Amino acid sequence: MRWSAPLILIVALAQCLPTSDSLVGIGTGGGTGGTPSGVSVFDNIFNPTDITVARNGQVRWTWRGNGTIEHSVTFDDGSQSQTPRRSGAFTRRFSDAGIFTYYCTVHGRDVMSGKVTVNATP
Repeated sequence: MRWSAPLILIVALAQCLPTSDSLVGIGTGGGTGGTPSGVSVFDNIFNPTDITVARNGQVRWTWRGNGTIEHSVTFDDGSQSQTPRRSGAFTRRFSDAGIFTYYCTVHGRDVMSGKVTVNATP
């Protein structure tokens, strides 16, 4: 049987997407005090891409991909996770209100990016 290139590409991409089971337990807000809100770093996506926390809240990015692709979390203000890596976690506390955009330096802003909105009041 002969496979066409578009079909092979679709099958390959489908295997890279997270399943609903792998998204269970992802935080979507809060992040006050000692409990960070969570963002999962999958292969080529942050999930959720946008997250909101209160001032002085924390966000924790946890690598959950297949372990073969490196990613980073790099903010426009210069803050970043360690050099690109395949596993682990990165946590940042946000003491100032505002919008903080970030991206993966390996894949670029157009492919893999997100933002943290920090509210001034809890």
